[in-house]
Amino acid sequence: MKAKNKVFILIIEHRHGTDVWAHSTREKAEESLEKYVMGWWEEEMDSEMPTEMQMWDKITEYFDKVENENWRITELEIDEFFSF
Repeated sequence: MKAKNKVFILIIEHRHGTDVWAHSTREKAEESLEKYVMGWWEEEMDSEMPTEMQMWDKITEYFDKVENENWRITELEIDEFFSF
């Protein structure tokens, strides 16, 4: 029996559409989510990102306050990875 490989899909829905990223680990998907929030914080929150907050608190605050934006990470099992 083949071992199952996992892929972690980060999906962020926003007013311009949907962004989708695939990662080999949940940690990498969470890093992409963090980078997304860091990249949009000042524009969407009209303030600098606070340095004293933990990252998960920043992510929670961002998505609580920015209207019509949400995210999720979905874990999928696949039979094998394909390389090109």
